Order: sequence, then C-alpha cells, then structure tokens
Amino acid sequence: PCHFHFRYIKLTFFDPFINNSVENFSIMLTDFKNWIFDRIINEGIEKGEFNITEMKMARMMILGAMNWIQQWYSPDGSRTKEEISEIYCEYLLKIFC
Repeated sequence: PCHFHFRYIKLTFFDPFINNSVENFSIMLTDFKNWIFDRIINEGIEKGEFNITEMKMARMMILGAMNWIQQWYSPDGSRTKEEISEIYCEYLLKIFC
C-alpha cells in the first residue's frame, strides 16, 4: 500500500540574519520544506508506491491542500483535526497511487 516514508533529517542551525534579511530566511525555510517533500515523494516513486510523473506539481497539490485548511477549519465544526487528517491522507494517497 502507498504511504509516506519519513527519514530523520539532521538540521543544521544557522543565523537567519546572516544576509540581514528576514525574507532570505523565509526563502531558505521554503526551499528546505520543498526539499523535504520532494525527498518523500521521490522515495515513493522509486519504491513504485506513487504513480507520479510531475513531482513538483504533486508537491504543490499537497501543500496547497494543507495550506487551505486554515481558511475553512473550525474547532467547532463536525470533524476533529484527526478525522480531517485521515481524510486528507486517504484522498491524497488515492490520487498519487
């Protein structure tokens, strides 16, 4: 079955203001996040668990879906965070497998 494989990633801590720019720090964090997702997706492709030809598009779909939750989620809604997480994982995996 399809599932994500997470590996331990050693973080190297650095001074975010080396380039005197919060924007540069934000860009570095975004690049690092993209790298992590690309590694996970690529591992699934290499193991034959994901049927993906456009890794960048797959990453953007996942991140877009995750980022949109904050627009509509309400703690007082009919689903818990855990239920929403399970549904999202189930549907995304069906798309990619």
